[in-house]
Parts: sequence; C-alpha cells; structure tokens
Amino acid sequence: MTDTETLEEKDNQEEVEETQEESAPKIVLPKLDNVDDDLPGDRAAAVIEHIVLSLVENKDNAEVEVVETGDNSIELHVHADPDEIGRVIGKKGRVVQAMRRIARAIGSVEDVNIGVEVIDPNRPPRDRSRSNNDYDD
Repeated sequence: MTDTETLEEKDNQEEVEETQEESAPKIVLPKLDNVDDDLPGDRAAAVIEHIVLSLVENKDNAEVEVVETGDNSIELHVHADPDEIGRVIGKKGRVVQAMRRIARAIGSVEDVNIGVEVIDPNRPPRDRSRSNNDYDD
C-alpha cells in the first residue's frame, strides 16, 4: 500500500465519521402528563416521586414536596411513613444518593440546582444557618 492510498483511506474514514455525527438524532425528553415544564424542578419531582412510590408499601403517606431555596436552587423534600424511611434511604444511603444524582442530572438540563432530602418526622430538622467555617472564638 502506498502513502497516497493510506491518506485516501483516512480521508474516507473521517468523512464517514462526520456524516454519522451529523445524522445522530437529538435526544428529546418525553412530555409527561403530570409535569408542568414551566415550573423549575417539576420534572425532577415527578421522577423522584415515581421512584419513592415504587419503593414504599404505604403509598398514601409518601409524597415529594418542592421547596425553593434560592435564586436558582430547589430542594425536594421526600416524606414517607416513618417505618419506611429506611427503604427510601437504602443501605449506606445508596438509594437516596442515586435519587440525588438523578435529580441533579435533570436539574442540569433545566439549569437549576436540585437537592433531595429525606424528611424524618422523628428527627429534628438540621440547622443550616451555620456553615462549617462559622466558629465562635
């Protein structure tokens, strides 16, 4: 094989790759019936609610509350029956961590920071008014 034949083959491969990239279909998120696309975080809330309802047995006591925490951030509070909080959290917190990753991914599409918190009625709420660097000397 000569150098010119090798160069022609490389050019042909590059042209094929370029046409494949151009013809790749765009991914469009499906329209969900229970989601208002104008409300930020509504799609993430619907997905997290679906996951939570799939995990718990007592579906009447499970819900996801959308709380706006800032200009561009939303927190999803997951409420469940106190006996089923462990199912929502999972072993070593793996289930809730997965839900947080999913919510963040959906939020990145909507340009919104989304967090997920499991609200346990038997535990007092966390004090978020102080950061780790606020110490009194």
